[in-house]
Amino acid sequence: MGLLLSRLKQLELGSGSNFDNFANMETNENFEKTSIKFPDLEEIPTELSLKILKYLNATDLCLAACVWSSLANDDTLWQGLCRSTWGYLTVYEKRLEAKKNFRRIFMLLDEATLTFNVDWKKGLDYLFEKELLENNPMEIAKFINSTQKLNSEQKKSFLTKTNKF
Repeated sequence: MGLLLSRLKQLELGSGSNFDNFANMETNENFEKTSIKFPDLEEIPTELSLKILKYLNATDLCLAACVWSSLANDDTLWQGLCRSTWGYLTVYEKRLEAKKNFRRIFMLLDEATLTFNVDWKKGLDYLFEKELLENNPMEIAKFINSTQKLNSEQKKSFLTKTNKF
């Protein structure tokens, strides 16, 4: 992409005058010398690459995993995404016992949130079934209080129809 933009800039400034030059841009020595390439994240220190990747959302991190699989599948990146989206869950404490990775946990939590936002009972049942949240009032309260993505109408419905609280 950077090569294309560089070449378009050259054409705009008059260094290339027709489409023949544009079509042969890969063989143009001047083009090769002036192009700016994006650095490959695997060529820079891992700590720096992970710092860059931690600013991505889940969708972009999944896309990055297609190119930089070993970096973008790092468990600490996915743990940060999980904890910033769903502040409290029982699985955070029990993850090591269950040997689940945080990318998998993120996908399960995303599905649970979507389900909760349509039907709170099915959403909570999903969380219990997948062992992401314990079925007790304190755990449920901490989860609901710390999760911004939950539909407010479904939360209200849960609180008015359940006698756990």
